[in-house]
Amino acid sequence: MTGNGSFDTFFYRGAPIGGEADTITDFTSGEDTMEFDAASFGFTSGGELDLSAFQLGISADDADDRFIYDQASGDLFFDAGGNGAGAQLLIAILGAGTAFAADDIFLYEPAKAAGAEALASADMILL
Repeated sequence: MTGNGSFDTFFYRGAPIGGEADTITDFTSGEDTMEFDAASFGFTSGGELDLSAFQLGISADDADDRFIYDQASGDLFFDAGGNGAGAQLLIAILGAGTAFAADDIFLYEPAKAAGAEALASADMILL
């Protein structure tokens, strides 16, 4: 997907269907955001992502790590169990070397996003 210029918001309603990660061609850290349905990703409420739930690197370091970003490859993963028994799931490909930080992620509650004009795929919405 390609955004509509600056300050794009990419909404994720759930994990990629069929294991197909979305490729985002023009993500800009600090300007664009990725928002994830809080309940679908195992969070009890919306809001800013707690820093302890974000990890830079190729895998989770502890049980709190839910979003893992590998800047070298540009791959963003979700790991429901942190470094537990479950595997991490590739959810987005931002491009090798693309900057990405915890504050680029927000958790939303679907009722708050209802009615927004959007471009949608099976598992993702672009506003």
